[in-house]
Amino acid sequence: MYIIVNMKLEDYLSEIDYTYLGERYLTEAGFIHASTPKQFFKVSTRFMNEKMKLICLVIDTNKLESTIKFEQASDKDYYPHIYGRINVEAVYEVFTYEKDEKGLFYPLRGMRSILMKVSNFSLQTIR
Repeated sequence: MYIIVNMKLEDYLSEIDYTYLGERYLTEAGFIHASTPKQFFKVSTRFMNEKMKLICLVIDTNKLESTIKFEQASDKDYYPHIYGRINVEAVYEVFTYEKDEKGLFYPLRGMRSILMKVSNFSLQTIR
């Protein structure tokens, strides 16, 4: 299974230990927020006002060393939360975000194809 972690590019590049990612997010929340490929665009709208450049990490959960728990959020949906750092071997792909003129994120061609590859949904599902 694949899950997605949204991260500020600055945080991604500033990790002290490049064999593991996400230390700052663990310190802040106690876990790393993630989403399934189907939840990605719903979650990405939360970053509409973000001025920093953002990236998307596609994580292969079969290679992830940390524990994942699907927990219910305030919107009643269940999201994957990673309880531990992300070992770089589990990172399947990294993408940067692009925004349209309204501040909404849209899938880059490569991102769209990888999301289709790691999930079972169509182009209409992701836009």
